[in-house]
Amino acid sequence: MGQINESACHALMKQPRRLTMLIAQITDIHLTPDGVFAQGKIQTEEQFAQVLAAIKQLKPQPDVLLFTGDIADNKQPVAYEKFRRMITGIGIPCYLIPGNHDDRAMLRAAFPDHPGMSARTGEDFIQYAIDEDFPVRLIGLDTHRPDNDKGDLSAEKLAWLEETLSEQPDKPTLIFMHHPPFLTGIDEMDYYNLAGTEAFADLLQRHKQVVRIICGHVHRSIQTVFAGVLTSVAPACAFTQALGLGPDGAQGFILEAPKYELHLWNDRDNFISHTVNLEYNSGAFVYPTHDAGFASR
Repeated sequence: MGQINESACHALMKQPRRLTMLIAQITDIHLTPDGVFAQGKIQTEEQFAQVLAAIKQLKPQPDVLLFTGDIADNKQPVAYEKFRRMITGIGIPCYLIPGNHDDRAMLRAAFPDHPGMSARTGEDFIQYAIDEDFPVRLIGLDTHRPDNDKGDLSAEKLAWLEETLSEQPDKPTLIFMHHPPFLTGIDEMDYYNLAGTEAFADLLQRHKQVVRIICGHVHRSIQTVFAGVLTSVAPACAFTQALGLGPDGAQGFILEAPKYELHLWNDRDNFISHTVNLEYNSGAFVYPTHDAGFASR
């Protein structure tokens, strides 16, 4: 074995890690008409404005901004008009899918040029692939049911997903959807669970390029492995679901600061995710004992 070149090794360690893709995820915004508070207590427009302001200050800026459902609180056209106005000019490509509080027709009316919004014969769902020059392919999957708040992955939706995944079997792929495909242990939210998860799991076993699934709906940060794929629920922008596990657990919601998630893809570690809580907004302080060599990089 040759002698280790310490100077070369040191130089390699000092090289900055290459960030190849950064995804911001916002979920469960629950926008309302002016003067209306979500759940009678929450000024969701203000919460959303805080999150957008924080994302605008990020360096580097995200490559995309994904909205994983419940843009509106109660299917009002004015909520989508407000949403469109607030994201206009943000300078980041935005992609969205519907949640159980949303309305597909209203989304189509507000975003006629958005991917997946044009109605197709025999298909009412809003789902699509983002085939841009990114290292990761993005697929929005529609779990919305118009008749109730539970989620649904019908045979038609999954057939579309099978065909879409088959188009690029070798490209790492992230699926973003509203309802998570697993039970969380929070009975109050698991009642509104997702149908079709067994067929979804079987499909994922056939398409190993799916490296991550991100969801909303439950208003808490939750992670598990589903069908061999790391799957996460992002905390809500609007309000937090109480952590009540089992039939006797706490119910209801908690008033907390708005949150969003950042998902970092790099060429070494797959996806690394960070939950950003806006409660503490003091900015960054330098560690007094921080290595001077790192600080000078």
